[in-house]
Order: sequence, then structure tokens, then C-alpha cells
Amino acid sequence: MSEISLDVALKVAEIISILAGGTVVAFRLGRTTQRVEAAMTQQGHEINSLRDEIKTLSKLITEVALQGQRLDMQDKRLDTLDRRYEELRHGEGFAFTPEGKPVFSRVTK
Repeated sequence: MSEISLDVALKVAEIISILAGGTVVAFRLGRTTQRVEAAMTQQGHEINSLRDEIKTLSKLITEVALQGQRLDMQDKRLDTLDRRYEELRHGEGFAFTPEGKPVFSRVTK
């Protein structure tokens, strides 16, 4: 009666191997899940730092664009002053008195 038949022993061994295999698979899945979670956490930190860098770059680009616009305006003002100077030099245009009233320039020939 204490004897176990070969067929029953093989079925028990098969059940034990299935349970052991399932345990190994579950353990490996747990480790893989931990690695994926760690990688996702690290990627989240890197994405946040990239967002901060993008915000900083955005501010810098805006500042550079404003400086370019200011330089363009200065260039236009300088062109206007050059044109006025040339007009006065050739006897065209008009000058202003210290009070701000226009005085027409005269050409002496």
C-alpha cells in the first residue's frame, strides 16, 4: 500500500516541475518589472530636466530675438540720421533751433 505506482510518481513530478517553472517565471517577471519601473523613473527625471533646459533655451531665444529687433531699430535710426546729415550737407532739408523750431537751411554759393 505504501508503494506508489510509476504513473502516479511521474504525474506528481510533472505537477512539481510545472509549479517550479511557474515560480521561476513569476520571479523573473517580478525582476523585469522592477527594472522597467526603475528605467521609467529615471526617464521621468531626465524628461523633467530636459523640460527645464527647453524653458531656459526658450527664454534665451526670446532675448536674442529682442536684441536683434533692437539692433534693427538702431540701424534704421542710424540710416535716418545719415540721410538727414547728407541732406543738410547738400543744402536740402532743414535744421532745428535750440528751441526745437525748424530753420530752413540756406545754400550759400
